Amino acid sequence: NREALGSAGILIPPNDAAALRDAMLTLLDPKKRASLSAKALDRAQQFDLQLAHQRMGEILRGHARRG
Repeated sequence: NREALGSAGILIPPNDAAALRDAMLTLLDPKKRASLSAKALDRAQQFDLQLAHQRMGEILRGHARRG
């Protein structure tokens, strides 16, 4: 899904062979491939379970203080 992917990949519509072909051709470019790889690693860190737990704790503590 686009929300999870962000700019870290190429979203291809289902059953769209031309879009798949175009995406594969795009990935033949080493600079584009390296850029997407770096973005994907950064994006994956946003889904870290410990970080999510920490953020949720901060949110809950903030609500608890407000009563």
